[in-house]
Amino acid sequence: MNNKTIYALSTFYGQSSVAIVRISGPESLIVAKKLCNLKNIKPRYANFCKLIDRKGKVFDEGLAIYFKKPNSFTGEDVLEIQIHGGIVVINKLIEELSKLKNLVPAKPGEFSQRSFLNSKQNLMYFEGVNNLIAAESENQLLIANRQAFGFKKNPTLKWKKKILEIKAVINAEIEFSDDLDDKTTISNLKKDIKKLRTEILKVISLSKSIDKIKYGHKVIFLGPVNTGKSSLLNFLFQENKSITSRYKGTTTDQIEYSLNLLGEKVTFVDSAGIRDSKRFVEQEGVKKTISNINSDNNFILTLSPEILSDNNLNSIDNLISRIFKKRFIIVLNKTDLSSSKLRFDNFKKRHPRIPNSKYFEISCKKHYSNAEKLKSFKDFIYQKLLKTNININDDIYFSEIRHYKCLENINIKLDLALDNIEEIEIASNFIDEALYELDDIFGRHDKEEELDIIFRKFCIGK
Repeated sequence: MNNKTIYALSTFYGQSSVAIVRISGPESLIVAKKLCNLKNIKPRYANFCKLIDRKGKVFDEGLAIYFKKPNSFTGEDVLEIQIHGGIVVINKLIEELSKLKNLVPAKPGEFSQRSFLNSKQNLMYFEGVNNLIAAESENQLLIANRQAFGFKKNPTLKWKKKILEIKAVINAEIEFSDDLDDKTTISNLKKDIKKLRTEILKVISLSKSIDKIKYGHKVIFLGPVNTGKSSLLNFLFQENKSITSRYKGTTTDQIEYSLNLLGEKVTFVDSAGIRDSKRFVEQEGVKKTISNINSDNNFILTLSPEILSDNNLNSIDNLISRIFKKRFIIVLNKTDLSSSKLRFDNFKKRHPRIPNSKYFEISCKKHYSNAEKLKSFKDFIYQKLLKTNININDDIYFSEIRHYKCLENINIKLDLALDNIEEIEIASNFIDEALYELDDIFGRHDKEEELDIIFRKFCIGK
């Protein structure tokens, strides 16, 4: 491991009441003496100090907390300095640290990486904490919490115990085959391996739903021009996010806005209305809209009475056929127009395969300030588009791509053990490999370059 002492700002870089700079490594105590003017510093106590630069001048006062190894986050000597959160003060402290011998700026995630290498926690914990910091919705927070702090309930512990039991039976079969009933033993081994495979496959099958929660949902506002897509987005945010006008083709590009909707992170995309246009910019916007139709996203098809004329119905039918097998809802906008009821009813009759539960009727003009209508619309989007079969209260502990690769590899090894169960020594080797893959989830065999890739995603100071 690198013997250098690292330092980094662990709080927001900008004007604030307090800023925290973290130092980890063998020079931490020297920093406390030289920079904080603390000759004797008691571990785990908040020590008031005056910060002194190389010329002996005081440039700030604050608190210094020393954590003696191994009782620290990184497992090394750690010093945390709390100072006033002015940009000049922060820059001054960082500059003074940079002039001290054997001190280097920390790389992204280096504090956590050192902590992992010093066996303070397993890799899943650190990935969970990183997800905790990045969480933008309540459900993302729940998943990150389980990953970081749910080690004792993590199913891998049960799986490891089962694999070790299978391994013990196989070893007994190899050593004492003359004393055991081969057929019964093999039959029981098959049952145990198949049961374990089923449990792991169930966890893998949840990955797509978890990705939607972890990375957020994307919802595309889709439809012909002037149906009120931008007005609908403004209603949803209760803010004039998108420009609206009575002229056709106002929105010419993809405009994205994020919202925390009932505990889910959702990115709404206001797209260009679909029509033939001679304007180059609008043509490009329509191309982007059409390309979105082929994506694995959610769609809100927005229609209005004046667009449901005989001339337009065929093109709208074609649009519906392209999204019919995807997750979509239909918003019938401009209910304040006199022709709305008749035209909307006729449209529903034209598409009997679309259930009434997929329609939402609204007038953005009439309902803009209606809190009850806004709540109904948000509930409708959540129930019909975002809600998955996954229960967020279930025991979900895996959210990283590498987790699923490890789980898939475990099942491959179990499959091979099952296929070779009659050749007990070969089956034993595959069970060993399955156990190795299981330990990889917690980072017990990761090479340094692989760890660098994982921790590089962390923020500086963590």
